[in-house]
Amino acid sequence: MILQKKRYPEVLQLILAYTDYCDEKGDEDQSAYQKLEDKLHEMTGKEMSRFNLWEWWEADGAENLAFNIALPDPVIVDNITKNELFEIVTRLKTFELPEEKKLQSSVLQSFMLWKWILSSVF
Repeated sequence: MILQKKRYPEVLQLILAYTDYCDEKGDEDQSAYQKLEDKLHEMTGKEMSRFNLWEWWEADGAENLAFNIALPDPVIVDNITKNELFEIVTRLKTFELPEEKKLQSSVLQSFMLWKWILSSVF
C-alpha cells in the first residue's frame, strides 16, 4: 500500500500534464499519449489500454483514474472455499478502524482503504 500511496501523486501529475500538453499543443500523432501510456505501464506494470487516458473528464475524473492506475491489480485466488469467502465478506461488512486511527484518518484515506480492500478481494 505504501508504494501505491507514493505512486498516486506521480500518476495524477502525469495525467494532468498530458491534459495540459494537449490543451496547448494538441496530440494529433498521439506521440505524447504513447509516452504517457509507456511511462504509466513502466511504473505500474499494468496494461494501459483498459484505462481512458484521453477523456478521463467524461468518466470519474483525473483523481479517480490516477487512483485506479496506482492500485495494484487484485490477486486472483484459486480454489477459495465458501467459508473463506464468507470470512472475507464478514470482515468487509464489519470493518472498523481502531479509535486512535479514526482520529488520524481523513475521509480520503477511508475511501482509499475501502476501495483497496474491495479491489483486492473481487
